[in-house]
Amino acid sequence: MERLRQRADFLAAASGIKVPVAAFVLPLPEEAHGVAGNVALVASGLYAARGLAVMWGSVEPFPLLVLIVLTVGVLFILPVALGGFFALGLADTWVDFRRRFASADSRRE
Repeated sequence: MERLRQRADFLAAASGIKVPVAAFVLPLPEEAHGVAGNVALVASGLYAARGLAVMWGSVEPFPLLVLIVLTVGVLFILPVALGGFFALGLADTWVDFRRRFASADSRRE
């Protein structure tokens, strides 16, 4: 069952990111390029949101002052942070950081 889930995740990642990006290389009508760009933008946003969720899960136990400083710092480097959140969200597809964080927290208690 886990193997099937990994294959489904891979197909979702491939169709969400690789296919629209490949559509820019292929000789397709201009409308297809617009649709592919929109699909890539939405998929990238979803992966960035997933990466932000992973990041929030790892920094949630920090004190409030540290969270405020981190939030302000991220706002200053937002384009770089969004790229990092995207990469973290894409990596979470296979590594499943949140489950690993949860199991580590349960072992500490």
